[in-house]
Amino acid sequence: MTDPRLLDLLKNPDAAKRKAAIQALARSKDPEAIAYLERVADYDEDDSIRDIAEKAIVYIKRNNPDNTTLPAMETKRQSAPVEESVDSSNDDQSMGGAVVIVHPAEEERSRRLLSSALDLNMRGQNAKATKAVIEAFKANPNLKNDAYARGVASTATGLHVAEAVAKVMDGSAAELYEPKKKGAKPKRDDGGGAIGDLPTRDSDGREAGEETEATFGGAMVDTLIYGIVSALITGGSWLLFLYVLLPGLPPDLRNTQMSPELNITLGQYINILSTGTTESILLSSLVTLVSAVLSTMFYAGVVHWIATSFLSGEGSFSAMLQRYAVFCTIITIVSAIFVIISGVLFFNVLSNSDVNSLSILTSGFGIVGFAISIYSIWGLSVRIGRTYAFGTGKGCLSILISGIAIMILSCVLGLALSFTTASQFVN
Repeated sequence: MTDPRLLDLLKNPDAAKRKAAIQALARSKDPEAIAYLERVADYDEDDSIRDIAEKAIVYIKRNNPDNTTLPAMETKRQSAPVEESVDSSNDDQSMGGAVVIVHPAEEERSRRLLSSALDLNMRGQNAKATKAVIEAFKANPNLKNDAYARGVASTATGLHVAEAVAKVMDGSAAELYEPKKKGAKPKRDDGGGAIGDLPTRDSDGREAGEETEATFGGAMVDTLIYGIVSALITGGSWLLFLYVLLPGLPPDLRNTQMSPELNITLGQYINILSTGTTESILLSSLVTLVSAVLSTMFYAGVVHWIATSFLSGEGSFSAMLQRYAVFCTIITIVSAIFVIISGVLFFNVLSNSDVNSLSILTSGFGIVGFAISIYSIWGLSVRIGRTYAFGTGKGCLSILISGIAIMILSCVLGLALSFTTASQFVN
């Protein structure tokens, strides 16, 4: 069923929001959206909006061969020209020339390439779409006189029709997406003509046309890596604490009584901790691994639900899980290094009974820990904003709402558990 929120956005006075709604409907591949998109293609006052709606209709039809019938080479409807310019009558004319005899197999291959190019364009991968169009025109040079093929060439390259076809024919269109010297970004079409211009699922450090879709399998691998790293840090911390730091304490501290209530010295307590160390460390590491994986999946699921249900975000759970797991791995490693350094310095100062240094060291630990916490919130907000294409501000809001939701859920579960336990005692 077509999302009614997207249908409402088709009437929004903001052209950017109408374009985003059309792109979202195209990605849904829902045949029910075609009727609404046809109205936009016929009546919208913005030429670029009509053009993008027309391409979305073609894209949905090509992805629903059982529900719609579409010729392999279809001309565009007159109400939505592929591109318009001051002299559009000249731009939209065919290049002419003798018709080339093409083998039927090459004709079929060119049709497949054009269909693939349109699909790539709808997903924002215009560099690959342009390469597919170039290959299609090489396979069948007669496409230079086909209105549909000329439209796909213009859409993929972001150029006017005549210029797009000329560059596709000589292969120079591929240079539009090649990196320039001195680190300049590839040339992009900023005119709004191509559907791929709108942000989809932006990835860290990649252009929209070069991004890769996160898969659930890849996300689970990253989540498992995070669990393994957490388990190794837990086990390593125990080993460091029991066999390096505690044995280095001076004798007077080891003979100190733990508390008035406990008739045991610190040294005796250390010996108790050292008993059964191997089994305890393995068990605690395993528990850490499982809890890290489950908690990561649960939190990513809550954020995904909040972002898509309440904040109008558009993204996948797999992408959220993958980014969150990778970020948690980085933060865990940084925090572990900080804790290890802090522990070594703390025990060194404690061994020397330097009260002044201990006070300064504690304050420094607090400042660094606070800085790591702030970076964690900001970094996660950025990644959530990129995943759901709504910015860092809403990413931070997602964290806040998710925290409240988890707290409410914890309270409800705690009350339910208490009620169940009390009922059993009463019975």
